[in-house]
Parts: sequence; C-alpha cells; structure tokens
Amino acid sequence: MTKTALHFAALKTALAAGEVAAAHATGRGYGCGRAYVVVYGLKGADKAAFTKAAKAVGLMPCAQGLYMGYDNGTGRPLAKAAAFADALVAAGYKAYDDAHAD
Repeated sequence: MTKTALHFAALKTALAAGEVAAAHATGRGYGCGRAYVVVYGLKGADKAAFTKAAKAVGLMPCAQGLYMGYDNGTGRPLAKAAAFADALVAAGYKAYDDAHAD
C-alpha cells in the first residue's frame, strides 16, 4: 500500500469520526471563527502524500492546517475538528485541533 493510500484510509476514518461529532454537537458559546486540525511531524514525501490524500477526501489543506469549517456559534466545526484530531492521534499521527476567532 502506498503512503498516499495509507494516509487516505486514516483521513477517511478521521473524517467519519468528525462528521459524527459535528452531528451531535451543541453550541459552545465561543463565538465565530474558523476551525482547523494541525498535523505536524510529517516531512518530505510523507507530507506530500498526506496533503494529496487530504485533498482526495475533500479536505482543504492551508497554512494553518486542515480547514474543518467556519463555526458561527453552533459548535459543530469545533467538535468536528476535535474528533478529527483525536482520530488522527489514535491512528499514530501528531495532531491537535485549533481555532482562529474573527
């Protein structure tokens, strides 16, 4: 299995966990902002394979990390980011959820 395929499988699993968490989230009262998952420790070809896999599952890699969505007070994108990061950590990645307020 290629590196891209391995990353793809882990990202699909994490994305499913994030979607379940988002569906059950209730507003946290944090206000508005963007939710991200930061994945660190990947280098060279491994980082390129991870980015390719992230795009293949419909994620948007950016300078801040993997964009999970805009939270307008519902708590859904924040919950999605937290569950997504937890699933990646469980799969052996170094990751954490992050948010940037407006």
